[in-house]
Amino acid sequence: MLREDVDKRIRVYKEENLEEILSFTKGLYESGYIPYLLDYHKDHPERTIPFVFEEGKVIKAICFFHLSTEEDGWLMGMRVKKEYQKRGIAKIFTKEMIDFAEEKGLSWIGLNTSFKNRSVHNICKSLKFERYEAYNIYEFRPVVLKRLKQKRTFELIEVKKKDEIERYFRKREIRRLLFVIDPGFTWIRITDTVLNELLSGKNFYQYNKNLISLQRWGENIVFNVFGKYNLSEYEDFLVQLYKEYPEKSKGRIIFCVRKADGRGIAQLFSAIATQAAIKKCDVERSDWYVYGKSLRKFNRD
Repeated sequence: MLREDVDKRIRVYKEENLEEILSFTKGLYESGYIPYLLDYHKDHPERTIPFVFEEGKVIKAICFFHLSTEEDGWLMGMRVKKEYQKRGIAKIFTKEMIDFAEEKGLSWIGLNTSFKNRSVHNICKSLKFERYEAYNIYEFRPVVLKRLKQKRTFELIEVKKKDEIERYFRKREIRRLLFVIDPGFTWIRITDTVLNELLSGKNFYQYNKNLISLQRWGENIVFNVFGKYNLSEYEDFLVQLYKEYPEKSKGRIIFCVRKADGRGIAQLFSAIATQAAIKKCDVERSDWYVYGKSLRKFNRD
């Protein structure tokens, strides 16, 4: 439920808006992402909520509010109709979504955007978001890994102690953020609750003295790398994964690596990212800044 004082141009999406939204988002960035999120909303209506900015009976923008955890919200999929861009709509929309998060009693809200998207960088700065980390996401179809050569086999060591993980993050001054692909490219804070869930799910491991986490999302396997590895270490890792991956799997192996720690995997990516591999989307790389904002608890009294 939206507050009484919310900007009256912003409301919850209705199914009758589908054709209008698909029409104006068709030529915008990653247009397929919007119908995907709308389909996701059908299955998870309380978790991922589409809002529209409507003025003069014209829908000028859409944005999705995602409840990442009981404490955190996430903004994604904001698209503004071409002829209404650079008129302040995105900033107004973002501010209202912050207020919506506070209304729900959340303690944090986040979003991600590419390195080049200066308009979003400026909005985040003006609305007092903090820029946390710069990340690269690397995606590999297992088939492209078959020509890599492994020098050393290894065994992942499960990390079971909460205080050991907390010391690791603290000592290396690494943000407690976890990349997930539910429902899209998002990050969640590793709060105490999330950390306990990850430990109970056996999601933390040590590889060559550095911490990594792994999660399975359908046929995909996602690794968050909390440390620095060289080219040989990544090659060994990926070859062993390739050997263990189900044959003819349609899934992907995905790595989230802090840009500051990414030299080793960047070298490996360059070695296998042939024009043919890129054209077939066998390998992909994207770059992201993560922004976050701590919220005051909304007073309902």
